[in-house]
Amino acid sequence: MEWSKTPERIGKILRRFQSVITRLVDATLLWISLAALLLSLYDMGFSSTPEMERRMFLAYIVFIAIFFVALLFRNALIFLNRSFSVKENWAQFGLMVMAFLFLLGVIFLPDFFKAYNAETDTVFTNALLYVIILLVFIEEISNRSANVLQVTNSPALIFALSFAFIIFIGALLLMLPNATAEVMSTTGKRITFTDALFTATSAVCVTGLIVADTATDFTRLGQVIIMLLIQIGGLGIMTFTNFFALFFKGASSFQNQLMVKDMINVEQIGEVFKTLIKIIVVTFSIEIIGALLIFFSSNPAAFTSFGERLFFALFHSVSAFCNAGFSTYTNGLYEEPIRHNYNIHLIVAVLIILGGIGFSILFDYYTYLKNIVKDKVYRLLKSERYHYVHPIISLNTKIVVYTTLFLLVFGAVLFAVFEYNHSLTEHEGWWGKLVTSVFGSVTPRTAGFNSVNMGLLSSPTIMIYLLLMWIGASPGSTGGGIKTTTFAIGTLNFVSVARGKEQIEIGWKEIPAEAVRRAFAIIALSLIAIGFSVFFVTFFEENNQSILTVNNNETLVNIAFECFSAFSTVGLSLGITAKLTAASKIVLIVTMFIGRVGMLTLLIGMVNVLTTKNGKTNLYRYPKEEIFIS
Repeated sequence: MEWSKTPERIGKILRRFQSVITRLVDATLLWISLAALLLSLYDMGFSSTPEMERRMFLAYIVFIAIFFVALLFRNALIFLNRSFSVKENWAQFGLMVMAFLFLLGVIFLPDFFKAYNAETDTVFTNALLYVIILLVFIEEISNRSANVLQVTNSPALIFALSFAFIIFIGALLLMLPNATAEVMSTTGKRITFTDALFTATSAVCVTGLIVADTATDFTRLGQVIIMLLIQIGGLGIMTFTNFFALFFKGASSFQNQLMVKDMINVEQIGEVFKTLIKIIVVTFSIEIIGALLIFFSSNPAAFTSFGERLFFALFHSVSAFCNAGFSTYTNGLYEEPIRHNYNIHLIVAVLIILGGIGFSILFDYYTYLKNIVKDKVYRLLKSERYHYVHPIISLNTKIVVYTTLFLLVFGAVLFAVFEYNHSLTEHEGWWGKLVTSVFGSVTPRTAGFNSVNMGLLSSPTIMIYLLLMWIGASPGSTGGGIKTTTFAIGTLNFVSVARGKEQIEIGWKEIPAEAVRRAFAIIALSLIAIGFSVFFVTFFEENNQSILTVNNNETLVNIAFECFSAFSTVGLSLGITAKLTAASKIVLIVTMFIGRVGMLTLLIGMVNVLTTKNGKTNLYRYPKEEIFIS
């Protein structure tokens, strides 16, 4: 009997041994990739001697050798487990091959790979090293962050904490000596942690308010860091980590899919990761196309090199689509080389609209147009109709599109009227005035680019900007504000109350009462948050004389404009941001964070943590009692 149980015992021992080895390999890959990434950041962020570069390069070789062995061992274990699948494990296999080819190159082509100075190909070598290290780290951290719900079951809190985490990391990266100029033009000294935190928050929250000049105070490394923070913040860190977890792992838990479903506004859980991939692909595709259009529309004489022109195009394409408003020019699109380049202004405006209208709307119209084109092709080639279930544009899509069009036309017309004798005097001809008016209507909807002198804006225009900034972009987009649907539901509710109806009806559809309650909660909370922000900034700037001389507006107008811009993640300013005290900058940091994450989201996350209900519906109702409203 004992001999008959021996194979079973050996099997248990082998499985236990394999489990221990797997955990050891996973831990090794995570910590070694983290160490390699930190070394890379030190290499990029600090100046070093040639001898130090040689030592770091040898350390890189050791790290990549460990990567290769660990990845090889992990894939071997998966293969022995008979769970290896090319479809699910090809990305890890590709990383292993990449590391192997690099090691072969170091051995057999040392003169090409062991580049230590500018006379040899240092740039290519470092780029290849950084790519391998970054991919391995992303692969490891994504697999772990994808299961973050095992720690807490509050998606709202995870969403907020993910932004806080990337903001803190971004601030540390911007503190690197090689990321900023030795003496900053705005302050005359090195960047402080408060200014780095402000810049990182503004980038991650895709706001665009700056306390340091992106063009002169940050080096190319600093600008690249800002661009990456904008990209991550625009789509959300959890979107990226879950995408890479799917990319490398091929699957995810049901619980994690529920979390991502709420973050990207998907109705069916089976469509979560298909939609996730669509978001990433559409984002990068639009940004690449936008960068190419900006590149070919720009004047080559305005740049010192091909690389500078290309980076200008890519940076502004990412910043525009993510509704960030950052620019590599000190005065943004008002800078002399592109002040009257209306083609670039239109391209940026289109990118802002596409990024701010919401991915679900883009997908709806893409499907709708695709089916129409297929039907035309079938009729032309086969003399028959293309059989498909005709896609019905959802009520949400209609509300977003109609509200967006109304706000764009409304803003452009009023901008042209009120600014005709003010900021539009610099733009000659009807075409220049038209493009500038349209751009002036697009940019306050969370974008933050300026193509006019903000100090010349009339008082009515400033008031219109406050309204447009407060409304913001659409749900499921890269923009902020209370969102177009919230504004539309609030407006339609006024109409319904005036008509004596108990519900909001549009066509043959009825808006759920829960959506109405949520919309008014967002409106009330946004006004409370902005009110507190204005109050505290006014309190801290009471004796700050420098903000009184910025333009002809009252101090309270300047501060209110700044706080509205921060909460709605717009980034437009009347020129007082860099002149604020440290305390006011902290207030705006919190305001930007709340505006990007959402006050209601924060409340839901905190309530779920502090209570045990976790969103469960009460199975009882109390007696009703009438309350006099008016």
